[in-house]
Formats: sequence, C-alpha cells, structure tokens
Amino acid sequence: MHKATPTGRLVNQPFDNWKHACETFNRHEKLQYHLNSVDTYTKLKSIEQGNELPVSLQIDKARREQGNVNVQRILPIIKTVIFCGRQSIPLRGHKDFGPFDLENPSNHNEGNFRALLRERVDAGDDNLKSHLLVCEKNASYISWKTQNEIISACNYIIRNQIVVRVNEARCFAILADESVDVSRTEQFSLSVRFLENDSIREEFLQFIPVSETTGINLARTILESLTRFNVDLKYMRGQGYDGASAMSGQFQGAQAFILKECPAALYVHCASHSLNLAISDACCVPEIRNCIGIVGKVCEFFNTPKRQDVLINSIKDLCPENKRSKLVQMCATRWIERHDSVMVLMELMDAVLPALKTISLWTDKDVSSKADMLHSSVTKPEFLISLHVINKFFCVTKTLSEYLQKTDMNLEKALKHVENVLEVLQQVSDAAEDQFKSIFSTVSAQLTSLGEEIRIPRCASGQRSQFRSNVPADNAEEYYRRTVFLPFLSNMQSQIKTRFAKHNNILTKFLCLIKEDGVASDFIVLAKFYSQVDTNFCVQDEELVCEFELWNTFCKGKQYKSVWEMYIACEYDFYPHVKELLKILLTLPVSTSTSEMSFSTLKRLKSYLRNTMGNDRLNGLALLNIHRDITVSPQDVVTALKIKPRRLDFVL
Repeated sequence: MHKATPTGRLVNQPFDNWKHACETFNRHEKLQYHLNSVDTYTKLKSIEQGNELPVSLQIDKARREQGNVNVQRILPIIKTVIFCGRQSIPLRGHKDFGPFDLENPSNHNEGNFRALLRERVDAGDDNLKSHLLVCEKNASYISWKTQNEIISACNYIIRNQIVVRVNEARCFAILADESVDVSRTEQFSLSVRFLENDSIREEFLQFIPVSETTGINLARTILESLTRFNVDLKYMRGQGYDGASAMSGQFQGAQAFILKECPAALYVHCASHSLNLAISDACCVPEIRNCIGIVGKVCEFFNTPKRQDVLINSIKDLCPENKRSKLVQMCATRWIERHDSVMVLMELMDAVLPALKTISLWTDKDVSSKADMLHSSVTKPEFLISLHVINKFFCVTKTLSEYLQKTDMNLEKALKHVENVLEVLQQVSDAAEDQFKSIFSTVSAQLTSLGEEIRIPRCASGQRSQFRSNVPADNAEEYYRRTVFLPFLSNMQSQIKTRFAKHNNILTKFLCLIKEDGVASDFIVLAKFYSQVDTNFCVQDEELVCEFELWNTFCKGKQYKSVWEMYIACEYDFYPHVKELLKILLTLPVSTSTSEMSFSTLKRLKSYLRNTMGNDRLNGLALLNIHRDITVSPQDVVTALKIKPRRLDFVL
C-alpha cells in the first residue's frame, strides 16, 4: 500500500488561475499523490472488468487455491454432461441417485452419466476420483438437480451467442412451427434467419410449450420469448410460418398481431408448404387420387419383416442391378418422400408384382387376400397410366421441393426456380400428345407382358357424376390423355401459380432493385415503408432518387446471376439504402424447414422413456445437440454456476 499523501490546493480549492493552467497541471502530474491515485484507479478498474481477482481473494491465498482445486474437480462432471448432450445420449438410469460408490458399483442400471464417470476414473482422471472419494454426500455435484443446472447454463450460453449474432446483424426474420411431443405437450419451435459474414444463417432458438394455440396467444408467446431472450425486436423484418389460420390469418392470425407491433415484419408463407399444398390439390383428379392411395397401401403392405423379405428376394432375382431393397413409405409431413414413394415403386414394379403374387398364395387369409387385391389394383390400366403420369410430373417438382428447404435459398432465387418448373410444365402442355404417347406406349407394352390390354371404360351418355370420367374419345390413348394427363397437368400449373402468387407480390416490391428497368418511384415507396421502423430511411426523396439512379448506372451492363451477387457487389458507403433493402430481401424467409427439422431432435430427446423431461432440460439438450458448431467452454459453465452460492467455492 502506498503511504497517504496530504492533498494540495488542486483538491481542496477551486482552480481559476487558467492563465498558468498548463504549468500547474504539468507540475501536478509529477506529484507522487497524483501517481498513487492513477495507480489505485487503474487497479480498481481492472478488478471491475474481471482482469484481476478481488482484493479479498488476493489476500486470501488459501481460499483462491482451494477454489481452483474445486474447479478442476467439477470440470470432468461438466464435460460428461456436455458430451451426453452433444451426442443425444440419455443421462438418467433406473437408479441414478444416492451415494456414488467407486469401489462397489451398483447392480442396477445407474444410467449413462454415472457409467461415463466410472469410465473417466478408470481411464486415470485423478481429479474426478479424488472428488468422488472425499466429497460430502450433499456436495458431489452429480445429482439430477446439478445436471439440470449445468444443462440450463449450456442453454443460456448457446442461446446468448446466437442472440448476440442476431442483434449484430440488425436485420432478422423469425421462423416458427408447432408440433406435439410424446407427452402431448404442444411445442412451439422458434428459429431465426439472418445474414452473417456474407452468408445466410438459420438458427434454432428454443422450444416453447403453449397451451392455447389462438393467433393472439401465439403472437404474444413469440414476442415475449424474443424479448426474454434479449432479441431486439426493432430489427425484425420477416415472419415465416405455414398456412394454418392460427398463424397466417389476415386478421386473427399470429402474423397480423405481430405486424401491429413490428410493422416491417412481412409475413411469407413457407414455400415448401405452398408447393406441397399445390401438389396435393393437383391430385384431385379421381384416377390420380386413387393411384396415390394405392401407392401408399402397397408401400405400407411391405412394411413388415416377412413380406419385406419376399420383396428383397424378388428384387435380387429380377432387378439385381437396382441398389434399392425396399419401398419408401409415403409420409404426410416429409414431402420429398411422396416423390420418392412413387419413383421407387416405378423402379421396382417388375419385382413388386411377382412379390404380391407370391404372397397372395400364402395360407394366411387376410394377408393373401390383401396381396391379391393390391396385385389386381396395380395391374389395372388406369393405375399404371396414372403412376407414369405422376412420376413424370413429380420428377419435375422433386428438385424444387429439395431446393426450397435449403438455408441459403432466398425469395428471388426460389421464385426463379418456380418459374422454371412452370416453364417446363408449359412445354409439356404444348407437346401433350407426343409426351403422353410415350407414356401410353410404355404402359401398353407392360400390360401386354402381363396378358392385358388397354380399353376405354364403359361410358354412359346420360351420366353427370363429377366423380366419374365420361369424356368422348375415339381410342384409349385419347381417352386417358383427356381424363388423366391433361387435367393433372392443368391442375398442377394453376395450383403452383395460385400458391406462389403472394410470394410474387412480395418480390414485386423489391424488383426495382434487381431489374434494369426499375422505377425510382417504386424505390421511394419501398424506402418510405421501412422508414416507419428505421430512421436511416428518413431522407429526402431527391436523395433517394439520386442513389437509385447511381445504382442503376452501376448495375448497367453487369450480368448478376442472383440477388446475392448484387448484395456482395453493393458498397454500403455509396449505396446505403440499396444495401439495406437487398439485405432485407435476402433475410425474408423462404421456408420453415429449420423449425421442421428441430422436431426430429425433439422426437429423439423426448421419447416415451423420457417423457417427463422439463422444458429447461429439453432446450439445453436440444441446443447442445443441434448447435454443434457453437463452442461451450466448461469454464463458462463454471462461471454461470458460481453465481449461486454453493458448498464448493469456485474461483476462476
């Protein structure tokens, strides 16, 4: 400690001799009193910032050393919990409570957590071994309560890192969807989409249990949760949900209530949902609808070991070059599997028919009769023609379905792919006769090999039922082209155009930025719209016009392939408003695939054996498992744990 020095005139009396201020201050800087004060302030500031230990710990050397030992003792426990979370390994067992006896392991299943601790000790972890041998019974730090505290600390650390990145982006969109877990709790999956380091990121934030799924309650849940997570709502620029009325309703949906609080958060219907709905509605043609149903029944029929074995043997004998060994189930939520179900059945049809015939000869009446009915159904002309028609158009939409679920997809790029699909469908429509002739020839050859032929179904001249095709035709090819091929094609075209009309309306607002013939007035309208939430857009119209003209001049003659390339080329210092608007366009959500994929993790974590798991534990384990790229330091977990008074004193 420095010896106290008596204070001088500069401290005791007001200074007013400004004529000689420089000389006085220079002389004061050399005084020991001033140097001691600066040194004391520097050390105090260092302690406040955490760069130095508090004075009490500097004095209490023994306590500091014991605290460091305690940290080393608990680190293996924290690392084990993090390891289980990363690998989605259940921690609990049949009897994972009570004293932990290293020398006499329990005969009961103690769970993976305690088993891993034993493995650590056996591998030579002396810190953990000494801790478990000498610790008090109420200070072992391996109880389920301590596990939950460690998991909650990991949850906070990961979530906080994501929130910091979102706020730094100063522009984000939310993605949300709902699902019921195994305990019948409605889980609301909340994710965010933002730009970071010249790349688009979509990050899962949290599962939020909801008991009331009305629009206003869901909106309140979203806003309150984001506020609780310290996400700055003034930077929200988009909302991405499915088409459920509770979420997308124009007046009572969650998006409408959120739009009142965040006027610039435009709602975008999930493009993957839109495509799935378009395809589903296009399948309203009776023959197509019945074909889809039969495909599902056939795939379901072979989803047992004994029948699957018959199919595998049939594939080996008749399709040895095919690498597939089973049919793909037609899942209601995994849309790409609808495409795969049809395509795989088409590939394996030569093996499926003999397999059904073989099973139809079994002594089991129920199974054999069902196999015979399915065999009869899949050898009918209307089924085979419909199957080939569906396969043809599903081949066009399958790639689009995959692309729309990508994280780096933006609205302009997605709609460009949609336009490409519509263009291909139009080309098929223009050459409908030739396109269908190829399908009809293939089916005719297939039926001929089965001893069947294609005939026109019986038609009634006075029949008016909408559920039966009754169109005039001179031959079977013309009949099926008019009743199956053309209606399905027309439905798919119209449905895709209708479902993506709102997406086009949103993109139209930004076309002035990416089209060479953009109009300055559209740019001004767009800038004024965002000026209600961002003061940077509150500038004179003349300034906006000048910036727009400069941007048009800059882009003239340059062949940018995407909005992303334009965003990278745009310099913020020269085109600040254009840069921000392009950033918003890239941030607008395309699909809710990130939230959908989080439900796969939910299903793995909260299984029928772990259905009483609390939401804090669930979210911590989910973030550890999903965000493997985010580092969770055990030392940071210790820092979070030592906030609360504990039996063991932790010092870092």
